[in-house]
Amino acid sequence: MNTTIRRSTPVAPQINLVVVDDHAVMRKGVAACLDQHEDLGVVGEGETFDDARTLLLRHTPHVALLNPRMPGSASFLAVADLCREFPRVRVLLFTTMDCEAIVYYALQAGAAGCVLKTADDAELVKAIRQVAAGERYFSIEAAQRLAQRAMHSELTSREVEILQHVANGKSNKEIGALIHLAEDTVKRHLTHLFSKLRVVDRAHAVAVAMRRGLIDNA
Repeated sequence: MNTTIRRSTPVAPQINLVVVDDHAVMRKGVAACLDQHEDLGVVGEGETFDDARTLLLRHTPHVALLNPRMPGSASFLAVADLCREFPRVRVLLFTTMDCEAIVYYALQAGAAGCVLKTADDAELVKAIRQVAAGERYFSIEAAQRLAQRAMHSELTSREVEILQHVANGKSNKEIGALIHLAEDTVKRHLTHLFSKLRVVDRAHAVAVAMRRGLIDNA
């Protein structure tokens, strides 16, 4: 783990944040920018999803500014797991939209919004304050692209989650145990998604989903 513990600012009202991104220069620059605002305090930094979980356990921040695509884990599932485990933490995705499918399903799984890395400081701060207040926030470009994807999306978030587990080499029984579904229910989901993707087996489904950017090659 490579996390950085930062100072806790006593100024109130306070929005505590963690910033998690595998690009160190980007992460440190963003953290330094946010720390200039009296109502914002970066209490930790990390570079992996494991770091993110450790920081959320340690600090329970109001907002986690999170790159949804980092090495070492299947991104959509990792974001979904964080949202389930830490429902009080508002996860704000921080991305370039080169992982549009991951962003789309991460938002369905509970992320509070998406701000692009091309945003200026004012927009980033606005997004953080908005999601900390219980609202959602989307950069304009992200909102447009996600709306277009929603109109053409074939699979549900549950089906994508199951398919990601298939790509990770899990059996139907193992998938059922992981996501608390009966094995027969997993089989039914697979039958439906095979039909939607127009494939006949698991390997073909995984290949098609990867080509469309629906899942990661974990």
